[in-house]
Amino acid sequence: WFATTGDGGSSADWRIYSVDAPASYQDGHEFYTDPTRNHTGETYQVFGGHEAPADQLAMFPEQKGTTRFGTAGFFWHQVVIEKSGNIVTWTMDGTLLATVDIIGMNLGGGNILFGHSDINNSCSGDPNAPALLLTLIDNIVVRGPCDPCDMDCSGDVDAFDIEPFLALLFDENLPPCCGDRGDRGSTGDTDGDGDIDAFDIEPFLECLFP
Repeated sequence: WFATTGDGGSSADWRIYSVDAPASYQDGHEFYTDPTRNHTGETYQVFGGHEAPADQLAMFPEQKGTTRFGTAGFFWHQVVIEKSGNIVTWTMDGTLLATVDIIGMNLGGGNILFGHSDINNSCSGDPNAPALLLTLIDNIVVRGPCDPCDMDCSGDVDAFDIEPFLALLFDENLPPCCGDRGDRGSTGDTDGDGDIDAFDIEPFLECLFP
């Protein structure tokens, strides 16, 4: 699971957790795009620099200034978490934040969870804190995997999928597929090993001629 601070008030503002890393993977881990988890990391500089919403400032004028660069607060973000084979990626507003290999991890259940928490044992002394310490999450979309054999994304696996399969087999830099997903997902990876290679030919033929 993934977490970020809204204000950059931690030495580790961007975090990846798992059953193997309940205190989060540490700085420099290969899963992170940036070598540091702090908001000062180069990867995160596309975020931040935002004031609180105007209506909120009208109610609480003591909220002055803008968020630090490298932080997620006071702004709507599009977050995508995608699993393809054994690889899970975490992207925000088109910026890749993490690439996690979950092979060997014991991931239980099929539900998703969104939350807001404080990992510290202190709390704000601001009397308005209960009204201001919040996270808004909206417009959640959950999509299942694409059929890896439906190469032309027509909804059917047929002879029209042969040409795009062969094209992807020899050139992975092809335009998006899978409808409005904006990516290919697992399309073409018919053996589910995370790679598109010669080992996908036989399972693809089995899709065509079950």
